[in-house]
Amino acid sequence: MSIKNLDLIKNSALFRKKYHAYVANYIKDLNISSAEFAYLKELMHNEGSIQDVLVQNTCMDKAAASRVMKTLENKNLIMRVKNKADKRSLNIYFTEEGKKLIPIINKILDDWYLELSNAMGSEKLDLLISLFTELNEKHP
Repeated sequence: MSIKNLDLIKNSALFRKKYHAYVANYIKDLNISSAEFAYLKELMHNEGSIQDVLVQNTCMDKAAASRVMKTLENKNLIMRVKNKADKRSLNIYFTEEGKKLIPIINKILDDWYLELSNAMGSEKLDLLISLFTELNEKHP
């Protein structure tokens, strides 16, 4: 295995670890876990989607996502509603209490982007996002 292969794996893992540490620092007072944050972040862009879409987009396995959804329901942040067309599927929505977290989540994500942009410049950051998007779309 070449050093470049190891560098890609190491640096992408380190970047993800730094992101999770950054988020953890902001959510510690919100009474939500990093897995719950990831789920709520995805729900912001896919509210009303069926549960399977959110599971796929968060890269969680179904069992972990079910546990996260159950805790978010118990905290009155989301609600699961049976899909009228397919009774086996559930659509996920924010509750009124959950909607209060949307601006906070957006602020955390905006601040993270701003820090990265300040560190490397917005052009490089946009290029990085574009390259990761291309890599994920073309990876088998």
